[in-house]
Amino acid sequence: MQQNSSFFLFVVACIVLLSTIGTATSTHTPYTRQGVVVMLGHIVENEARIWVQTKTPARTSISYKPVAGQLGAVTDDHFTTSEHGNAYTFTLPFLTSNTEYEYNVNVEGVIRAQGTFVTPPTLETLDTMPNISFVMGSCAYLLDARLGEEGGEHHTQIFNSMAAEEPSVVLWMGDNVYLRSPDLTSYSGFINRYTHMRNHDSIQELLQCAPNIAVWDDHDFGANNSVGSAPYGDMSLQAFQNFWANPESNFGRQHGCITASYRYMDVEVFLLDNRMFRQLPSAYGDSAAVFGKAQIDWLKENILASFASVKIIVSGGQILNTFAEFENHSRYKQEHEFLMSTLRELADNDVLIVSGDRHFSEVTRLIGHQGDTLVDCTVSPLTSSAWATPTDVNPDRVEGSLVTERNYAVLSISGPYQHRSVEIHYKNVTGESVYSLKLQ
Repeated sequence: MQQNSSFFLFVVACIVLLSTIGTATSTHTPYTRQGVVVMLGHIVENEARIWVQTKTPARTSISYKPVAGQLGAVTDDHFTTSEHGNAYTFTLPFLTSNTEYEYNVNVEGVIRAQGTFVTPPTLETLDTMPNISFVMGSCAYLLDARLGEEGGEHHTQIFNSMAAEEPSVVLWMGDNVYLRSPDLTSYSGFINRYTHMRNHDSIQELLQCAPNIAVWDDHDFGANNSVGSAPYGDMSLQAFQNFWANPESNFGRQHGCITASYRYMDVEVFLLDNRMFRQLPSAYGDSAAVFGKAQIDWLKENILASFASVKIIVSGGQILNTFAEFENHSRYKQEHEFLMSTLRELADNDVLIVSGDRHFSEVTRLIGHQGDTLVDCTVSPLTSSAWATPTDVNPDRVEGSLVTERNYAVLSISGPYQHRSVEIHYKNVTGESVYSLKLQ
């Protein structure tokens, strides 16, 4: 996106403000909004993406500057349109690392939302590594009164509990909206469902507190257990890209999928697409795919090339659970054998899997013949119904890790570079701890 001439002065100011000791923390005015929805997306050391949705088509821009500085910049105007749900992702370039910024969302020349964000520090400037936390979950169902859905929604408090964790990054691990059958017949239907979710009051603080990054699963791709050949696949991809401000990748562009990676300081997150390549076992038998060989090869190559202290693989469904039912990856026999062989090759690379889907949470730990360990932390559900008595026979479930109430998890990362300590903390709707485990 082209920027106006104020960028030159802005860049000069940013150079002066560059910090090389410690890490910036957010202390500025709390986020406010009037008639717009704002979400922080992909944020790296020198660039940020901010997603905005207006109520009606409108001329929109974002002005921004360092909290401690005087000079700032403004994006070009963008006219939001109803055909895209009045939503648009702005890119804020030429930022300074380890700096807190304040921003204004301007709609038709009037400030309609304000907030702050912090760019991460560059590793070379740090004497010690700061602690990092990821707050995560899956299966976020919201009732829609327009469809006659009734009942209490007190459990939406979970979103406020997640925001109160003050995370570094928010990970949405699939079924982030629940598409209903009428939504699948047109792109307007997809826009309607995403807009209903994004405008819910309970979620606003979470959308703004940190970068929000997502993968999908069946219910935010389409119908229950949907596969890549579904007739609405193109509309689903367009809606996902329109309503999330994820990082992009060459692989994703070339293959028409959501696959990408995101590096936050010394942690790299690998976002897998478990829908676009998925095939029906009833049609393809043991050779049916979920991720596809090309995506698994991409994952292997990028993990081996990564210098991150911790590598997190994010999947909308379970990978390690050997109970070959439902949509567990072990049901897809040939690909599962290939993926497990690949993961065992990567086991010494500080790899961790996190997944959603199951309407209960658990930690699955596999220990190989060579002593290599693979871990899959499943986190589900957020606001959808919880499965009180799962029928899975998972022999590799860590004892005590089964959670059968609505929950989210906090992944805490601490310690020195390349020797990080990782812990997971499962918490209930009100933020009370229900299970914790040191992972590495």
